[in-house]
Amino acid sequence: MSSAILKSPIQNKTWLLTLLLTLLALGYGLFEIWAEHSGPDESQKAVLANESINSALQQYSKFEADFLFQSNKFYESAKQQLEEGADLEFLTEVATKNHDFWGMSLFKDQELILWTDFGARNLPLNSDKIESGPFLTIDRENNVTFLSYRASLVIEDSDSASSYVLLTRKKIQQENILPIGNASELSPSNLFQIGYSYPVRFSFFEPPPQNPQFSSTLSTHSVDSVGVLYTLEEDFATYQNSKQNQFFIYRAIFYALLISLIALFLISFSRELSTWNSLFLKLFALISAWLFFSNIEYGVGWIELFSTIGGDDTFALTLLIRYCIHAVFIFLITLVCLKPLSSAKLNLEETSIIILPVINFFFGLLSSFLIFFFLTETYSLFLQSSIPVLDLEIFPGWLTLLFYVASGVFTISAITLLTLLGRFLLDLSQKLYFIPLGVMSLGFISGLLMVIGFKLYPAYSGWILLGAIFFFILILVSILLAFRRPKVISEGSRLRLFLLYSFIAVCISYVAVYQGYSDRLNDQMNQAAQLFIDEEATEAERIVRDLLTSLEQSVSVISAQDLTERPAFVANLFTQQTQRLISEEWERFSISTQLVNNEGEIIGEYSSNLDSPAWTRAFNMRSLVIPFQEEQIRINNLRPIVRERPLNEANSNYSSFRRAWIPLYERGNSNLRIGWILCSVYRERPQFEKPLRAVIAYESTKNWNASISITEYIDGRSARRNVVGPPLELPGYVQLSENLKEQIQRDSVVFRVSGNEQEQVRELFIATSNEQIIRAATKNPRIDNHLFSVLRFFFTVLIAGLFVLGTVFWKSDIHILGHNRRFRDRLIDRFIFASLICLMALITTTYYAIKDQNQKSVQDQLLSKLDNLTEAVSEFELQSSGGEQIPLNQLTSTLDADASLYKNKLVDISTTGQIYSQHLIPRLIPWSVYESIYFKGNAQVTRKVVLGDQQLLIGYQPWIDKDSKIAGVVSIPTFLEAPKFIEQVLSTTSFLLGLYVIIFGLFILGAALISTQLTTPLEALREGLKKISGGDLETTLPVKSQDEIGSLTNAYNVMVYRLKDLQNDLAKAEREAAWKEMAQQVAHEIKNPLTPMKLNLQHLERQLKTSGEDFNELKPNIEKIAANMIGQIESLNRIASDFSKFARPTEQEFSPVEMNGLLTSIAELYAAEESVTIKTQLFGEELWVQGAEDELRRVFVNLVKNALEAINNEGRITLSSELDKDRNSIFIHVEDNGSGIPEESRDQIFVPNFSTKSSGTGLGLAITKKIIGEHEGSISFTSKAGEGTIFTIELPHKE
Repeated sequence: MSSAILKSPIQNKTWLLTLLLTLLALGYGLFEIWAEHSGPDESQKAVLANESINSALQQYSKFEADFLFQSNKFYESAKQQLEEGADLEFLTEVATKNHDFWGMSLFKDQELILWTDFGARNLPLNSDKIESGPFLTIDRENNVTFLSYRASLVIEDSDSASSYVLLTRKKIQQENILPIGNASELSPSNLFQIGYSYPVRFSFFEPPPQNPQFSSTLSTHSVDSVGVLYTLEEDFATYQNSKQNQFFIYRAIFYALLISLIALFLISFSRELSTWNSLFLKLFALISAWLFFSNIEYGVGWIELFSTIGGDDTFALTLLIRYCIHAVFIFLITLVCLKPLSSAKLNLEETSIIILPVINFFFGLLSSFLIFFFLTETYSLFLQSSIPVLDLEIFPGWLTLLFYVASGVFTISAITLLTLLGRFLLDLSQKLYFIPLGVMSLGFISGLLMVIGFKLYPAYSGWILLGAIFFFILILVSILLAFRRPKVISEGSRLRLFLLYSFIAVCISYVAVYQGYSDRLNDQMNQAAQLFIDEEATEAERIVRDLLTSLEQSVSVISAQDLTERPAFVANLFTQQTQRLISEEWERFSISTQLVNNEGEIIGEYSSNLDSPAWTRAFNMRSLVIPFQEEQIRINNLRPIVRERPLNEANSNYSSFRRAWIPLYERGNSNLRIGWILCSVYRERPQFEKPLRAVIAYESTKNWNASISITEYIDGRSARRNVVGPPLELPGYVQLSENLKEQIQRDSVVFRVSGNEQEQVRELFIATSNEQIIRAATKNPRIDNHLFSVLRFFFTVLIAGLFVLGTVFWKSDIHILGHNRRFRDRLIDRFIFASLICLMALITTTYYAIKDQNQKSVQDQLLSKLDNLTEAVSEFELQSSGGEQIPLNQLTSTLDADASLYKNKLVDISTTGQIYSQHLIPRLIPWSVYESIYFKGNAQVTRKVVLGDQQLLIGYQPWIDKDSKIAGVVSIPTFLEAPKFIEQVLSTTSFLLGLYVIIFGLFILGAALISTQLTTPLEALREGLKKISGGDLETTLPVKSQDEIGSLTNAYNVMVYRLKDLQNDLAKAEREAAWKEMAQQVAHEIKNPLTPMKLNLQHLERQLKTSGEDFNELKPNIEKIAANMIGQIESLNRIASDFSKFARPTEQEFSPVEMNGLLTSIAELYAAEESVTIKTQLFGEELWVQGAEDELRRVFVNLVKNALEAINNEGRITLSSELDKDRNSIFIHVEDNGSGIPEESRDQIFVPNFSTKSSGTGLGLAITKKIIGEHEGSISFTSKAGEGTIFTIELPHKE
């Protein structure tokens, strides 16, 4: 590579990157060879399965050994504490803090005295046979399989001995049918199997399938067989896919590293190149890496990696990561362009007249594409994902926070990049700025037309065009500001500039964000309405038919004798088969089944809901039999009977429902009907007051990011209702108005926003028939919601921006605070910065104060309900005859709440029984609550729990029996952060937020006025001092205050008066000194020629006296003396001329003078000097100045003469000229290789009457400097002793 391109030898860092790149390429080749030969094939199937079995066994053994160790450790600790008589509460702390048991129970003499979480409620039947040593086995309770540890101990005291049994549990498997139980689900395959190995299955209480590929028995410390693990041959395909996915991720990581190293190599190598070659190479490297990393589908295997990170948010995270990649690379491109576009120069050839307009046009195209790219990417992100940006949390979630930072970086980097490039192009144009700006705008419009023509933006998104135009206008304003007022950027307040651009970036981004969110919400409303119309009723009927048909076949093995003699077995079989047949796709419906005998007794039942409504159990045998007899249904044409309405229940409580039943016949006897199977499939409208049901409804529709109310209207009157998402109540209509009905029937689909200032509702009406209209409604964000979201967005971008500027540019001259030269600007910036910090702190504390207050309000309402229910339960028990079950559903219906009743430490009755049976909440009352009520005597206790993603507050209160003893405990759950209270928090916080912003805005404005008032006198003082430094003492300032500023102003005025007096005294002293100095100098200079004149005259007088009368004899002497006299008189005349020249200004008129010609004439004047060579190095073009040619000639003659005198023997004098176009100045250099100027004389070289020579007046250089000054120029010099001197003259260039 030529030296013209390569600036310096290649650095060590580049060679290191080359080595790493080579090693990585070699490693990738080896990986591909390994992947090709290590891929699984059929011949390895048995070996892989056997290895996987052994590995899973080893992991299980480690898990069991760890659990046994932890249990033994806790056993020893418990034994020690019991022997010492320690408080039981200490043991619960040890169990929860030091051990990760699923549950722990401690029994004393067969009675449960201590427990945590899901501990055992009763001792096992054979626990009394355990004599010593721990017993470890695997047990099951309903849907949970767990390791169970039991150990007994005897604690003796002085009087007696107590027998204790300790039980601990460790969960290894849990399956849930409720959508809120997904987080608690656990599979032994995931627990004991290493990733990407052959799939291993586990069976604990069911027999494994026949003929497994491999199997092995699981055992524990105490039991030889507690289960089986096995592999199946059909799982080999799954294993192959997992290995391919593994290779895919490894390959993607190699590609990512390879692309990254190539990019780093090119960037490192670019540093050895010239500025523009380096920039283009860096841009090529960054854009190549950008194109690779933004390819989510394959680029770096994002989807596989995120599936373990993002959980339910995998899709949103995938889109967000791609958005962040765009932001990062736009930032990096801006970073590498910053220095070249800010400071580097580009010299274009004569063809620039054609090239520059083309470049400006393409700049407009680039701007349009970049702006459209940003807006559409932001819009698409929120159209396709549910990242919360309009939520009500003061601190956003991490996905939202990541978007805020990425969007801020994206927008501000794009603005900075386009502004830098645009200003650079204006600098190149060197013409009127509006011409290139017009060409740029033409390019932008062409880009708009291309985007519209090729339909590169989403349909019905005219806002994108308007947003892009506004964005580009902002860019043009920024370019014009940077071009016309560069000091605003370089010397102005960077904090205020950053705040301005941050706020503009947030507003532009928020428009795209809200449009994406709004369109997604519209799609969800339409989807919910269509689902309500097309699917729910027919889907419910299909579910009930399929389930009853399959269930009848599954339990057909049951006989009449089983129903009579083995009802528990029948009930268990019926529950297991129902649970097995329910598909995951049906989870959004509630399903209830019952198996009844011919007498109407319920033998077995199952419910996927927390508590089935009463109508699901309401039936009579006659209503079951008659439809079958009417339709003549027999075993050969067996089918369910389906009904569309529940019994004795309001239709509006359900969005869809079907009820069906089918007979169960004796196996082998088609005429003997032994019972009936009933099934109810329905969707209960979620209710906020019943939070456990609401959480289930929310979890089953978790992909919905808003609460959508669906209402069916028949002939204009409301019929069915449903809520999708969080169960918030929205304003609705009991009956539609005639005008609205006509509009809906006419247009088929109507979209509108209705409501008032307090609440706005977005509505979608769909006419499905002349009678039926479906309304989908959701909350429409109000202005306070937008204000809250925008300010949260802005503060996040602001904090992130300050952090980025502080970390990336901490070594550069990019400082937000302390940069301004003016004290007023620094003062205002610090006021603004302090105000922003105070505003953020005040908003945060206000938010949490209001939130805490609302939570207290929630707790008060909960305790009030709890008190009412407890009183109702106590009254019922006091009035009942005994043995009657408490009608909890009836008692809670008036309170509209979920509730549970605890007796003997366990849940006895609950409106949400499935929560406990599915082990989502322990059936045992929490130990801390039990201790607080039974031991400490507290009347009411609250406890926080998390169910799904929602935080609940559960209140507990005991009720008293007839003997004034605690009969049990009542519990009621509620939302801790209730949606309606969150709405109140938003409303209050938004109001205060607006108020705070106004207050702090006024505060900042007041601070600006105060700072202006404070700094105005200082500015006046500065201007006054500036005038004084210029010699103007006719300036005084008015004293406007009696404070420190007033004192300073007064002191300034006193200083001015004293300076005037001192100036007069100094002028007088200077005049006297000048006259004395001048008199001495003139006397000295005149005395020098007068002395020889006197001597010559005296000599002539002596000659005349001694020569007699012969005049001819004296004539030669007289002529000689006369010549000497004339010479001395000429010397006196020259002295007088020099002093006169120095004292008066130039009188010659200024005219254009061509300096190259003048310098050439000076060189020719001294060309005859034999001891010195005079050279010229002149600029290639004529250089003109406005001046007096004779005076300028005198300057250069004087300088050349001085150079000649400084050269002792042979030497060289060089006269050179050059033109600086940036400064519009001519530089002329007079260089010699003489003896140089001594160091001690350099400060006085231009002082009048100073000379380093024995002859002369010492006014030469002083006169030279005076002449140059009169030509608005300057003169300077550099000198080295023994090497020579260079005098440099700068004069204004005349075009």
